[in-house]
Amino acid sequence: NWFLHTTEYHFGEASLIHSASEVPRVHADKLVLVRAINHLLHGPVKDNLLFLAAEDTSHPMHQEVPFDAKATVLHPMVVEPYNDNELRTIINYYLKSGPYRKHYI
Repeated sequence: NWFLHTTEYHFGEASLIHSASEVPRVHADKLVLVRAINHLLHGPVKDNLLFLAAEDTSHPMHQEVPFDAKATVLHPMVVEPYNDNELRTIINYYLKSGPYRKHYI
């Protein structure tokens, strides 16, 4: 299972989410991401974005994985479900090679 954290992100001013209490938490079997993800991956970031922090809680031994601000990714606000492999690919892109990684690493 994936947990979705959201808060607002405006005008290129990045701020890390430091604790789960700072943002709402919504449970989803598959993390709900954005339909316009390709625009973000291949073009400039829009003014009005969601600041998303995703964490993998799929291990059966864990009821919940502690919130990790380093798993933060940026997305526009139109939503569409992605499967786990797509989600991992997107998160890895941001954490390891994304142009905005300086905001949250």
